[in-house]
Order: sequence, then structure tokens, then C-alpha cells
Amino acid sequence: MFALGMALLSSLALAEQHDRVAVVVGLDQPSPAIPALAGAEAQALGLSQALTDAAGYGRVFTLVGHAVTADAVIDVVKAGLDATSDRGSLLFVYAGRGAGGDYGEPAFLTHGATVEDPE
Repeated sequence: MFALGMALLSSLALAEQHDRVAVVVGLDQPSPAIPALAGAEAQALGLSQALTDAAGYGRVFTLVGHAVTADAVIDVVKAGLDATSDRGSLLFVYAGRGAGGDYGEPAFLTHGATVEDPE
């Protein structure tokens, strides 16, 4: 049992890391109360593909549509950080609606969010 535990710890410690990691999030419409931003999800998918195929990113995490919950965004950013080498960089891109900024605390609007309740 001890050897199995050590093997699991070793595999976690040796998780593959990259110099160039990206997190790309796209959400057309967080909720019916928010006007749609047509094409945000498609643009996020296209960008993810371009970063992988042409820009040399070793790992690209992509969230689109109903998968874009506040918890999922936090989790994927943590995964991106874990996948980034000590000398690497993490690119975060959000294509979607936001709230605040000009009149309050800025927030990305995730699935189910409204301007009144951005979380």
C-alpha cells in the first residue's frame, strides 16, 4: 500500500508541465436576461485550435457554453497554473459578457449569471 501511495505522489509531482499554457473561455449568453454575444463560443474554439496548431502552446484548456460556470473557470485556471512550468507563461482569454468595471467591481459573467448577480 505504501508503494502504491508513493507511486501516486510521484506521478502527481511529475505531471507534465509546459512553457506555454492557455486557458480559453467562451460564452455567448450567460442567461436569458443578458443579450447574446454571438460567436463568442465559436471564436474561443477557433482560438484554442490556433494556439495548439500554430502558436506553439503545449497545453490549451477550453471551456465553452453551459460548461462556463464560476467553479469550472476557477478549476480550469488552477489546472492551467499546475500545467505551467516555473519559467512558463499562462495566457487567459475570456470571450463573453462582463459586468461592473465602470460602476462597480468588474466580473466575468458565467453561465446563469446576471448583471445584478454576477456570481
